Amino acid sequence: MSNTGVTLIKIWEDENFFEISLEVRSIFCISEIKFYTDNSELDELRQGLLLISSLSDNEYIWTSGEDKENTTHYVQTRWYVQDKRGHIGVEFILDNKDSAPDKMRSHSFVVTELNQLDDFINQLQQFIKGKSNVIKGLLNSLGMI
Repeated sequence: MSNTGVTLIKIWEDENFFEISLEVRSIFCISEIKFYTDNSELDELRQGLLLISSLSDNEYIWTSGEDKENTTHYVQTRWYVQDKRGHIGVEFILDNKDSAPDKMRSHSFVVTELNQLDDFINQLQQFIKGKSNVIKGLLNSLGMI
């Protein structure tokens, strides 16, 4: 697998919320989940990522949905400073909360750099403002750092 990264695509929109597709490409697998969210939830993510990007915090966890029965989805991301050279690790847990045979639960990691995180934050801001329906970021063309 040559590229790692994250892609968010807005696939359906209503007045107060929308559906997005989140694709995570790690070194060993590709996972995709579709779920509903809104701009306030994504802005929480953006604000937390700003703390990591400025190195004000070493870790930030963002969650959408709940990891329990009878929920629509569970997405947890943990963003952390991996080392002092500017490498950022991102842990993803994606669970569609469906039952077999449609059940999917994925746990993977992506390693990126501070400049890629800054680009992701900027794209996320444009996504929230409605100026873009796609985010492609946290890219690492080597698949590892």
